[in-house]
Amino acid sequence: MLMRTTVQDLTWCVVYTGVRQELRAAESLREAGYQVFVPLRRVAEVGYQRRPRYRALFPRYVFVGRGPHLALTRAVADTAGVAKVISADGEWLQVPGEILGPLMVDDATGRHDEPLPVRKLNGHRRRRPRPRRAPSRIKRNIRRLAHWLDANRRAISPI
Repeated sequence: MLMRTTVQDLTWCVVYTGVRQELRAAESLREAGYQVFVPLRRVAEVGYQRRPRYRALFPRYVFVGRGPHLALTRAVADTAGVAKVISADGEWLQVPGEILGPLMVDDATGRHDEPLPVRKLNGHRRRRPRPRRAPSRIKRNIRRLAHWLDANRRAISPI
């Protein structure tokens, strides 16, 4: 009888990859027989062809799942695209399947995707107004200090 493994049945470990090597590492690990999860998010379309681009939700991290028939070996760390396996106190860091399950659902539904840019309307490109950035705390404090100095200049300046 063939048993089906679910996300909760697998032991999930975290793998650190090279720069933008998440998909390469995932493909190599899949070929080795491991379950792999790379949460992706769609970013704004760029270029004249307007193709959607995808980036990793957790840059440089890949989740590797193994069933009872596969052992996590040193070969995982030697896979193409993998820099190292995340470990704590000599043990590989394990992530419970209960945590990854909702993340996989969010990834499948596109919850983390950026909204698509506004398209041309009647031959003119409508631009979305950019959200105003809140000034940083340092800039805000400098403005307050400058305002206070201007207001109290007479009291501070020598006669």
